[in-house]
Amino acid sequence: MKEAIVRVIPFHAAQLSFLPKRLFPSYHLVSDEDVLHVKHLYKYKRIDAFKRDIELLEKNYRLLSLDEYIRMDKENRKVKQPVCLLSFDDGMREVYDVIYPILRSRGIPAVFFLNSAFVNNKTMFYRHQASLLIERFYQLENSVSERKLAEIINEINRRSAKYGRKATRGQLKPFLLSISYRDKALLDELGTILEVDYQAYLHTNKPFMDELQIKELLNNGYDIGSHSVDHPLYSELSTEEQVDQTLTCMQELEAMFGIRSHAFAFPFNDRGVNKAFFDRINESMKKTFGTDGFKKDEIVYNIQRICLDEEPGRSRIIKQGLRYVLELIKGAHQIRR
Repeated sequence: MKEAIVRVIPFHAAQLSFLPKRLFPSYHLVSDEDVLHVKHLYKYKRIDAFKRDIELLEKNYRLLSLDEYIRMDKENRKVKQPVCLLSFDDGMREVYDVIYPILRSRGIPAVFFLNSAFVNNKTMFYRHQASLLIERFYQLENSVSERKLAEIINEINRRSAKYGRKATRGQLKPFLLSISYRDKALLDELGTILEVDYQAYLHTNKPFMDELQIKELLNNGYDIGSHSVDHPLYSELSTEEQVDQTLTCMQELEAMFGIRSHAFAFPFNDRGVNKAFFDRINESMKKTFGTDGFKKDEIVYNIQRICLDEEPGRSRIIKQGLRYVLELIKGAHQIRR
């Protein structure tokens, strides 16, 4: 979508003409600092940019808590004023350090989707490991000899051979980013080669929130939901594994925080998830959330969100609205399971 076209469309006019009245924006983190475990995965909002997004949402939407939205939907209330349910995935430390103070100072509700294995920094997300390895390799390129780099690449390939993989120096970043959840043990092996101590990083940098921080969010009226145990791509799992990841996370969060959470957000996306999965979790979940913008879902309680991490919220929302109009014309606006 041409950015020049998007810029000249007044947001209020977009709301009146083609934007759906229910908006579900999501983020992962907000920071003015380089976050090394995310740096090579995706862009994220700086604080001022996030505040501009929040101002846009405050001005144009009624901001709901998770419980308010579930109640409104259950009662099948007509939406007169546009409404918004704001959410944040992965439970990263910046939620507590940066996002929570901004939201609390403005009285804005939100739901935070957590991976139970990451709470208290017990385990590192395998994609975060890949980002740290990429950063470390770039450091080595500027500090060791060509001969040493060649030895490192040879050792990476020796360890990767049993996974059917091969790396080249020029393509090391896409190679590391292509390592799947199934092959995440390879990232542990490569950490040894590149001298990246994941446990030390967890201990020192604390990339995720701990129980006390999450309890503070809960005590101040914020909601939490489950986001899988350790963030696999669901399309790579069997239905049984998908169900286990979902329900185990829910149960572990309930044990930690003494609450029953009825909301689940798919890690990455919900593509490749069939109706059998939803049939299995139907009694446990009131709402589930994907990441396909304004698309409607055949599963009525599965809501699609819009990720606002990588570009200004205004532009992203309008682009997604225009895309939804085109999908409506083509009849491709609904996800069928």
